[in-house]
Amino acid sequence: MDFFYVFIKAVASMVILFFFTKAMGRKQLSQLNLYDYIVGITIGSVAADISIDLETHFWHGVLVMFVYTIVSILISHFTAKSIKFRRFVTGVPIIVIEDGKIIGDYTLLNAPRKLTDEEFAVIQTHPDIGYNILMEVAKSVGDSVNKKYSKDIENSLKMIGYGILYHHERVDGNGYHGIPNEQIPVIAKIIQTADIYDALISERPYKFAWPDEFARKEMRREAGKQCDSKYLDALDSVIQKVRINEHEKENFSKKIRKRKFNLGY
Repeated sequence: MDFFYVFIKAVASMVILFFFTKAMGRKQLSQLNLYDYIVGITIGSVAADISIDLETHFWHGVLVMFVYTIVSILISHFTAKSIKFRRFVTGVPIIVIEDGKIIGDYTLLNAPRKLTDEEFAVIQTHPDIGYNILMEVAKSVGDSVNKKYSKDIENSLKMIGYGILYHHERVDGNGYHGIPNEQIPVIAKIIQTADIYDALISERPYKFAWPDEFARKEMRREAGKQCDSKYLDALDSVIQKVRINEHEKENFSKKIRKRKFNLGY
């Protein structure tokens, strides 16, 4: 009788465990922080305990699993919504560099689908990572070069760092850090405009490359919400100059080829 009872409880706890873990969301092991890892082990341990231990009340164990699951879901939700809360829970990201390259999981960047809130929260850490790297460089440069120039170099790198940190902010204030438009540094708006344009005209695993005309039209449509129209004007001006220069180079190349042909080269 005990064997049959344990068997029924084991099947029931596995089914409940499946739905609880599914509700918590799928994550690769590399994306788990210490808290996620401990919660997963704890819920699995409770499921095993209520299956084997005949003295443990089954529904008490299910209640414990439910509480752990709900708390984990709430923490994941607020972590995805607030960078400050994410830093409090997971700490500042650690950067590992090997042979001059940042070691990381590029699975999310190349995912051919829409990311979950938790996955997008991981993506949102990249401005902070880039900023932290540059600040370390600024500090190292400031300590190693002539004091006469170190302050200027350090300040220049800090300015670039703010551009990296805030290049995913929006004019409407709904960016990664949620800062208002008037507080977004100019350099961040320049990088943001170029970054959006590059993302639209480039092919990605989840999208095809947009033609230049459609990309800039979409950016104009988002002016006042995501983009600043003043910087879109600057982008149009730069693209126009590039096109003129390319046209001049093409004409110059044709003249060179014609001259070589006339001279018998």
